[in-house]
Amino acid sequence: MSPAEAAAERLGLRRRAAGLIATLAGARDGQAVADLAAEFDLLEELAERARTLGDDRPRISLYLAQALIDRDRPRLGADVLAGLLPTLEAGDPLRAEALGLAGRSWKDVMLALPEAAEALRQHALSSSARSYRAAFEESGRCNSWAGVNLLALAVYADRNALPLGEPVEIDGLAAELCNVLDSVAPEQRDGWHHATAAEVAVARRDLADAERHIRLYLESPATTAFALAGTLRQFTRLWCLRSEGVRGRSIVEALEAATLEREGGHFDIPAAAVRERPEEPARAATLQAILGNTGEVTYSWMQMGLARAKSVCAVVHSTGRVGTGFVVAGAALDPRLDGEKFVLTNRHVVSEDPGEDAFSPDDCHLVFEAVDPGRKVALDGIVWSSPVGELDATLLRVRWEDLEADPLPIAPRLPIVDAGQRVYVIGHPRGAELSFSLQDNELLEHEGPTAGKPPNPKVCKLHYRAPTEHGSSGSPVFNRSEWKVIALHHAGGEMARLNGNSGSWPANEGIWIQSIAKAIQER
Repeated sequence: MSPAEAAAERLGLRRRAAGLIATLAGARDGQAVADLAAEFDLLEELAERARTLGDDRPRISLYLAQALIDRDRPRLGADVLAGLLPTLEAGDPLRAEALGLAGRSWKDVMLALPEAAEALRQHALSSSARSYRAAFEESGRCNSWAGVNLLALAVYADRNALPLGEPVEIDGLAAELCNVLDSVAPEQRDGWHHATAAEVAVARRDLADAERHIRLYLESPATTAFALAGTLRQFTRLWCLRSEGVRGRSIVEALEAATLEREGGHFDIPAAAVRERPEEPARAATLQAILGNTGEVTYSWMQMGLARAKSVCAVVHSTGRVGTGFVVAGAALDPRLDGEKFVLTNRHVVSEDPGEDAFSPDDCHLVFEAVDPGRKVALDGIVWSSPVGELDATLLRVRWEDLEADPLPIAPRLPIVDAGQRVYVIGHPRGAELSFSLQDNELLEHEGPTAGKPPNPKVCKLHYRAPTEHGSSGSPVFNRSEWKVIALHHAGGEMARLNGNSGSWPANEGIWIQSIAKAIQER
């Protein structure tokens, strides 16, 4: 590359990075971070290349750290911030921001560590508290976000008998934060204000007040799915609201229900929470108080989705979890299979062909986390399979014994592709616990009736924007209205357009479930 070309590239990168950073820096209360949540990968690349090319502006480093944290690399984000903070003088607004971000990075590190790593968890906890405390002090004890995170860590440490470093007087800090929040003029109390006030109310053990603030938080147009994901993590991982009786669980479920309804929503489901969800009539009334008149409907719809999760399993090899599968009724695929139920997954996950990069059914078992996470469900061979280049599907016979997992209902047709049509994926991304993939989950295109033009009439595909990762292969793809299976998820990335259209786009790809059923019937 010539010096002139290098200079041109450097200028172009600076302009692109400056545009993103200006947008991030210009919005109130971090809203732009939420708006650009899907751009963190680009932001990370731009910031890293800008730094390589000699641009050492503090904000470049700050948003590199932000991108790393939001892409599940909080320890690296903490390292970037550790290098940045000594360069920022006291009183610099970026310093308080960087301290708060350092608190978040160490908090995420702590929550990701297993309980067995006690010394590491304690180090991360005290580092997070120290950073949040410094950010709170740097702001003249007016930064309610830093203050409420310090409060949450103090309550978490007290509940788990963990050392926090410098002690925190919990009731005193909660009262101080109430005064800070009350001093904000009513017309300036946005969604972030009410989310913070709800946390303070939880610390004060006033769940009725927490419900009131959560309702106002959900009513705010600024409350995006990205913001909700952070609030859910805070309330479930730090405040442990699922264990706080009916009211605590209702707050969590109201947030989950709101997340399900928002474009770009995503949350992980602890399998235990799916297994143990009791039917409590009082909770529906509480949800309605938080969510409004649609609360009961939303709750019922969410419960339907959670019930579907019980029929989704992890495919496990000795090397770890290698994919996802789901229960189907034989009769729904082929009348000749009436009376049996099977598990459907991808051919590239389970195959009997030793020449394929897949795992033999003899070396795998299934785990239904939402039913019985301790049980290894044995396989009894492959009933039918289609090559990866065609339907990429494998139908497994299972030794069910007394395990209860109902077959998922199958939709007879595909949804109409129009603006706002959405799909849902339940699976085990990264081999982790059950997850609803809801982020940016628009149905983009499909090759089904009536307008579809599949190059191979026997293989109808769908494209949708629902972020999935390794381990999601074999997951069921659901329609929105009834949580019925419309497709078998099998791939993602930069995909060639469907229906003979030219070009490509970032998308996930599923195989229409009725294409699979027809192929089984014709076998």
